[in-house]
Amino acid sequence: MGKGFSGRARRCYSCAGQYEPFSGCSRDPRQVRQASVMPGVLYTGLERRLYAALERILARFMMMHSAKALKKMRSLAKPAIALGRSGARRRGWSKLGGFPDLPASLVWPVGRGSPLGFVAQLDLGALPVSEDLRFMPDTGMLYVFFDQEQSVSGLSPDDRDAWRVLYTEDAPVPSRRRPPPGLDAGLITREVFLEGRKILSFPSPERAGINDAGMDDAEAEDFYDQAIELLYQPFDGEPQHQLGGLPNPVLSDSMEMEVQLALNGIDYAGFVEEEEVAPFMGGVGDWLLLLQIASDDEAQLHWGDEGCLYFWIRKQDLVARNFDLVWMRLQSY
Repeated sequence: MGKGFSGRARRCYSCAGQYEPFSGCSRDPRQVRQASVMPGVLYTGLERRLYAALERILARFMMMHSAKALKKMRSLAKPAIALGRSGARRRGWSKLGGFPDLPASLVWPVGRGSPLGFVAQLDLGALPVSEDLRFMPDTGMLYVFFDQEQSVSGLSPDDRDAWRVLYTEDAPVPSRRRPPPGLDAGLITREVFLEGRKILSFPSPERAGINDAGMDDAEAEDFYDQAIELLYQPFDGEPQHQLGGLPNPVLSDSMEMEVQLALNGIDYAGFVEEEEVAPFMGGVGDWLLLLQIASDDEAQLHWGDEGCLYFWIRKQDLVARNFDLVWMRLQSY
């Protein structure tokens, strides 16, 4: 995530960003100039003390601005389920990779002319209940599959057949279904078992409507560092696998709009007119984050360059158990 924020370039902050940096940062008072007022003018001791006092006031103001922004992010938090490592080795438990425990009633999905790669399965009955996904079934299994070539991002309506999310009400049965012919054996990933725990998921600065317009370079950098720490803290250093809640975006945080348009036949990656998308914007708020699967070295899951898969579902489709209408977005650096 650190790469996902566009922080500003580092520079000398000895003057709180109010004056031009000077060679070597000597802090020689005779060299301090206020570039924006009268370049080249040397200031008296009294003037320097006045400017120093103003700088301290400005620094306190900036700290208040940053703290207010972080407080806003915390106030918009939503409950979610973090999917972390489990020591269990029992078949049928939630996991990444390996072979799925598909019951006989489900067919291994095919897309793009070949079997889709198995990503994850979730034993819903073994996971905590999330308030944000109160419409989620509390029993049964979810199975997640994705194009083994990772040839789509989910922005285009034509991407639809590159993933599938299957649901069965049946309790997990240890079956370890081996993939059908056509799936590259080298793309079968390592099995990593998961367990869920309740967390708070926080909005990105973009989602919270926060920008750094009122911050100087130093404060903007400090704010983004703290924002990133806030977004990652709930995962305790593990990959950001998550059920429900708010996304931890790699790139832009407007995925609800993107998937709404794609589902309705509009390619947001191309040029679109405002009047073309206007009829569909009312449905953007129906979308919920179903599942987030991050890149994971241990599970040998790598989505582009340290990217992430986001699976979205509309609330009405979740209530109806219509997982065929889940839409996926892949974001990568």
